[in-house]
Amino acid sequence: MPSDGKKALFTFGGWTYAQTMALIALTDREPLVVTPREWQEHFGLYGAKYRGTKSAQKTAKKNVHKAVAEKLYPGHKFTHYTADAALIAHYARTLA
Repeated sequence: MPSDGKKALFTFGGWTYAQTMALIALTDREPLVVTPREWQEHFGLYGAKYRGTKSAQKTAKKNVHKAVAEKLYPGHKFTHYTADAALIAHYARTLA
């Protein structure tokens, strides 16, 4: 099954970018949109080089993100998926 990268970029768990922005508009708040580079640089994660195959590099990178999230929030266990979400949320709090 071919993947449409453009669609995947603007789809979040079944919610489209437009639906997400509409919900944010209902809160009377300005949306905060940041790039991966912005929040990763904040934590010193952007541009790090990892060894091994592409798969091994991705796993190593995600393990570092997970370790940073667990250091910021001791006692919480993160998965590779939730670690990035926690780091993005933490970064957004520093901007508020």
